[in-house]
Amino acid sequence: MVDTHNFALATTEQAGNLLQQKILFLAVGSTEQHGPHLPLSVDCDIPQAICEQVAIRLGGLVAPAIPYGARSLPQSGGGAGFPGTIYVRGSTLIDYIYDILRSYVASGARRIVIVNGHYENEGLIFEAVDLLREAGVLDGVSLMALSWWSVLDSAFVANVFGSSFVGWHAEHASLVETSLMLFLKPAATHDIRVNHATPPEAGILLHPVASESVSCRGVLHRTSEASAERGQTLFEQITKELASRITKHMEVFSQYAVKN
Repeated sequence: MVDTHNFALATTEQAGNLLQQKILFLAVGSTEQHGPHLPLSVDCDIPQAICEQVAIRLGGLVAPAIPYGARSLPQSGGGAGFPGTIYVRGSTLIDYIYDILRSYVASGARRIVIVNGHYENEGLIFEAVDLLREAGVLDGVSLMALSWWSVLDSAFVANVFGSSFVGWHAEHASLVETSLMLFLKPAATHDIRVNHATPPEAGILLHPVASESVSCRGVLHRTSEASAERGQTLFEQITKELASRITKHMEVFSQYAVKN
């Protein structure tokens, strides 16, 4: 049996039993710019680390991450004008996630948790899941899909960073992601710190818009107050809260399955 929680290390003769017995964790991210101080892999690194930690807590199984996501808009990620921002169309991502999840279910998966790390992916992931539900693919399957920041109360984050935290809409390559990467992958995080005095407003898309007006070198707000210690605090809260919510959801699913 695989004892590393890594689905990719299983053999074909082990895969079916593992998927039937364990919760499968799937991270969905992107490959895109995160300013001059963070690697292109941030949106995969963070949800994959969360999946691995929660899988250890709950005895789960971690799938290979999906490294490409939807296009990043200037107001939420800097936009496709930055080198290294590699994306797929929204319709492509919906179809891709649909097929991957359908394959996991066909191979035996009965409990699935999808952890998203890229802002623009969220609605597309939900759409793919809903299409699977409508097609009956998820009959008898318990599934939870969310973006990792959804389990972090804004008041908790504000308590960690004070007035420097102005909201999730301005957090691309900023305080939270920088702190998490300083904790999770310090060797991949450069020493430079960039601050942007005028972060974009939430929920407003402008066209045309100059990238320098909504970000500074791809950073939407601040990085100066980021630290590994704050990253550890955030990571522990995320994994604790996610594990709790998964447990509650799976218990409800088990009760529902018995009744039906």
